[in-house]
Amino acid sequence: MRYTIFILLQLLVAPTFSQSLDKKQLDQFLRNNQEELVGFKKGLNVKVVSKNEVLYQYQFGVINDDTAIPIASASKWLSGALIMKLVDEKLITLNDPLKKFFPTVPQDKANITIQQLFSHTSGMSGKGTLKLIRMNKNEMAEQCETIFKEKLIGKPGEYFSYGGHSMQVAGRIAELVGKKDFETLFQEKIAKPLEMKNTTFTKNEKTPQVGGGAHSSVNDYLNLLSMMMNKGIFKGKRILSETAINQLLANQIGEAKVEYSPFTKYEKLFTPPIVMKYGIGNWREQDPKTGRLKISSSPGAFGFTPWIDFEHQYYGVLATVKSMKEVFPIYIDFRNQLNAQLK
Repeated sequence: MRYTIFILLQLLVAPTFSQSLDKKQLDQFLRNNQEELVGFKKGLNVKVVSKNEVLYQYQFGVINDDTAIPIASASKWLSGALIMKLVDEKLITLNDPLKKFFPTVPQDKANITIQQLFSHTSGMSGKGTLKLIRMNKNEMAEQCETIFKEKLIGKPGEYFSYGGHSMQVAGRIAELVGKKDFETLFQEKIAKPLEMKNTTFTKNEKTPQVGGGAHSSVNDYLNLLSMMMNKGIFKGKRILSETAINQLLANQIGEAKVEYSPFTKYEKLFTPPIVMKYGIGNWREQDPKTGRLKISSSPGAFGFTPWIDFEHQYYGVLATVKSMKEVFPIYIDFRNQLNAQLK
């Protein structure tokens, strides 16, 4: 009886978002900015979900809910989920060092941990090497040898330097412990359980680019966000442990000095001010005073932007193929307008 009363009270106080939203205002905002948002794919899809209900959607052109498009750095959240699945399976821990998997790794890199690889604090530069990876179509094992030859910018844990090549090393570790190639592991452990039928790391390339090479669709990515919002559960089935979700979203960089971050130039856009930190494959916007997580996101260089708003209890995807430089300020404005209506 107590449980029934509790559920009824929850229903009474649950926000009726879809009934209170001024969707015409949001539509008009996106139409006014459509030229900046729509890229060479000639499409735009913004979809927001709360409590398994579509809270808002605006769709234009060729990008529908199931259209697979390149998502660039939004790939990092997908790869992060796979890494945490391997942690759940006790095949790795985030504290495992490179020397455990690569006996001949140079001494200066021997104690770099998986946690540091996936939070850009490994000491590997975020610049330069990724170009070598893209030119090198060989397997991940050979790509790692290229990466290991690069000079560190500092001691592991000392600097935050955003880039994809440290994640490529973590991808190779996944292959070694999982005894399968990265794409197969991702499909078996993340994509298929989450019904992500249009998501792949090998649409255009044989060897996955772990930190930026995936293609995905709006509905596919929303399934991932639904799982994270629900503490690891998707459609009643546990995909990741709650501990894994907490680690995925937690501040993993501590007080590391920022050597390179693509968000430095965007800090002034956030009102009220936030502190930007990094988790396992995702950015966390946190309260500057308390450190409380407000929003997690993983924007890509081509404009594809997924996010979870923990304050307002919803998640969403802005899907386009356009420069992040043009898309990101409008995404922040849209988010602010949406949140203003939800207060």
